[in-house]
Amino acid sequence: MKQIQFGQKAQNKIESLSQNIEHLYLVGGIPRDFYLFGKHKTDDIDLTTDLPVEAIRDRVPSNYFQSNEAFTVCINAGDSVIEITPFKGKDLNEDLESRDLTINAIAIPIVNGELDYSRVCDEVGGFRDIQYKVLRTMREQNFIDDPLRILRLFRFQSKLGFDIENLTWRYAVNN
Repeated sequence: MKQIQFGQKAQNKIESLSQNIEHLYLVGGIPRDFYLFGKHKTDDIDLTTDLPVEAIRDRVPSNYFQSNEAFTVCINAGDSVIEITPFKGKDLNEDLESRDLTINAIAIPIVNGELDYSRVCDEVGGFRDIQYKVLRTMREQNFIDDPLRILRLFRFQSKLGFDIENLTWRYAVNN
């Protein structure tokens, strides 16, 4: 089975991070593209954790990061950028529910520097929506919180040729 591969510098930093951050997950475009296209090499790495951003900064060696947003720690890793954000909500499930689309709400745990494919979290049906080629958001509030997500919806529709689920279409039109 193919596995997601990071550049060596990124892999080293992910291993170090996973030693210092217990609940660390790979999210966003990498899992989506891996399960959709079998794409396994990547350089845009999005991670999430249950720690607040201050605790993330405390656990990341100071030469690792630059802070470009109040809620994101960015780590330069050679040809890759690793972005770590705290959960949006009280736990991983709430974080995944707050993401733009179900296909971007698949989380792969990182344990001892390795992706744990046996414990992939897909509480919102991202795999199903990839299989049936459907774009769906979990709730209207996701578009209200960030209206640019509506543009992303149409970009994904154009790029992937997926159908937009009826309720998601209504949410987009309403906002």
